[in-house]
Amino acid sequence: MSGTLHEFESSTYYVNYGPHEPAIRVDPGDSVRALTLDAGGLDERGEKPPTEMFQQDPETELKLSNPQTGPVYVNGAEPGDMLAVRIDEIELTRAWGWSRHNPGMGILGVESRVHGPTGLNEPLPYREFRWEYSTDFSTATLDLPASGKQVTIPTHPFLGCIGVCPRNGEVVSTMTPYNHGGNMDCVETAAGTTVYLPVFRRGALLMFGDGHGAQGDGEDCGSALETPTRTTLTIDLVKDKAIDWPRLENDEYIMTVANTRPLVDAVRIAKVAMVHWLEAEYGFDRWEAFQLQSQAGLVRVGNVVDPLYTVVAKLPKSLLS
Repeated sequence: MSGTLHEFESSTYYVNYGPHEPAIRVDPGDSVRALTLDAGGLDERGEKPPTEMFQQDPETELKLSNPQTGPVYVNGAEPGDMLAVRIDEIELTRAWGWSRHNPGMGILGVESRVHGPTGLNEPLPYREFRWEYSTDFSTATLDLPASGKQVTIPTHPFLGCIGVCPRNGEVVSTMTPYNHGGNMDCVETAAGTTVYLPVFRRGALLMFGDGHGAQGDGEDCGSALETPTRTTLTIDLVKDKAIDWPRLENDEYIMTVANTRPLVDAVRIAKVAMVHWLEAEYGFDRWEAFQLQSQAGLVRVGNVVDPLYTVVAKLPKSLLS
């Protein structure tokens, strides 16, 4: 980290992305380290901070869903620029994570949540599961008493939410993603990944939260292993570089992200964005880039349960030299 490291605490947690008052101002190249709450607004002790610390959203019943840390105001950021946010570290700060089945949530509850009750099936029953982390946070274990089993899986901490103020200063719930980023729930937003985000408003107003200890593709039940974190980010700024959708990059892949419905459109948008990236910055002919992606490209589904779905198109960096 070549710039200054700023450690800060949020005095307010936001449940939507918008033109909020900055929690901190930084220069390009600086790093920030801050605590995040879990998706239900719980801290490392399993408790909720005082209610007045939450900015309430009158448009949703899920008033404390995915509360965000920030915003971080990036000096010099203007509309038409691009943020390059490297995720340096995500520390899980609680010995356990929760996951829930909620009526109207997840792939078995989409119809009732989006279109209202159909009358064709009973609402999904509420269930809560508590996953216990190992002392080094490398694995998570769940007891399944009804089955008489115990399962252990490896962890892969990542941020379910990271994004900037949406276009035209709009206010967008932290329950959904779009081209500003937001609740993408894609496992690639992990330590070692650089997240590229469009800047739509002066200062960008970066926010992050919704830490996950692990999650399968799709986030089928509507929640991952929801856990508070201590997250460290390094924030750079690329002037006069407008992008339409978020991008990701790690040591192995370049990735393009699309957040929309239906799922096939999310795949198309992510794939087209990849072709444009290859053509504009890596010297490929458009149709040769399309052929390369067709044979070597990968697709990762972040979520199919949020109001807008998330798809990540991936291409190995070894093919780009």
